[in-house]
Amino acid sequence: MTVKWIVSRVAVLLFLACLLAVLGGSPAGAVAARTAPEDHYFIVMSAADTHDASPGDGFCADSLGNCTLRAAVEESNALPGDDTIDLQALTYNITLGTMAVNSNIAIEGDFTPVTILDGTGNGGEAFSVSTGRLELSSMTIRDFTYSGAIENIAGTVVADNCACSNNMNISVGLMQGGAIYNQGGTVTIS
Repeated sequence: MTVKWIVSRVAVLLFLACLLAVLGGSPAGAVAARTAPEDHYFIVMSAADTHDASPGDGFCADSLGNCTLRAAVEESNALPGDDTIDLQALTYNITLGTMAVNSNIAIEGDFTPVTILDGTGNGGEAFSVSTGRLELSSMTIRDFTYSGAIENIAGTVVADNCACSNNMNISVGLMQGGAIYNQGGTVTIS
């Protein structure tokens, strides 16, 4: 046995010990590490209102390869884990109707007066939360009609440093809502 041979074997043993410690000390830890839900982070670079080309593939991209707000929400709904969507200082005209939320999504604007979700001509809400958690921060949500800017059916909505303006409920018989129409979930505004 040479010193070189001993050093190489010690290095291998140290590497294996570190790997085992990182994986929780057992092969079962290795399986758990690979199957745990991942969190995803999407940066919206387009103000267009287009659908995700392939929800669930891990990529926020419409048919042209652009990451839009709607594509990011659709991708987040299709993936396990908690997701964060980062909006730029743009006006996002929501023209394709209400975006459904059924997972845990945090949408972060750049700054309240310059990150704007505009529902002019939408005829619906910006978001409808059926399950899960929708966290909104640092944005303005304006000009949505039907049940207001956000409809919360049975989820959790958190709005932090958000402004809601000129949103209204025009749905026949309900006359509730405006900024947030909360049917049975939890709402926190700060």
